[in-house]
Amino acid sequence: MAAVLDPTVWGVGTILADPAPPPQINHGPQAVATNLLRYLWPDVTLVSGPAGGPALLAFSGRRLFAVIVLTIRGSRVVKIEAIADPSARAGQVAERA
Repeated sequence: MAAVLDPTVWGVGTILADPAPPPQINHGPQAVATNLLRYLWPDVTLVSGPAGGPALLAFSGRRLFAVIVLTIRGSRVVKIEAIADPSARAGQVAERA
């Protein structure tokens, strides 16, 4: 994943919760990739967003739990914005148990 990230890439993650934690911000390919994989591993399916835009939809089972918007410059990702609802993913995990 780090191969497609620009050296100046940064990412921000917003967790939907009550109370909501502050947004998590990471800078640099290694930190951004590590944090993104922390939330998207294991058992996550990524599909391209509507109309082929620079967005990904993250599903656990058949439940949407995150939307990831990419800002691309040239052939590199320069920014990643993610909004996640951990309760949607937790619901899928609970259903499998």
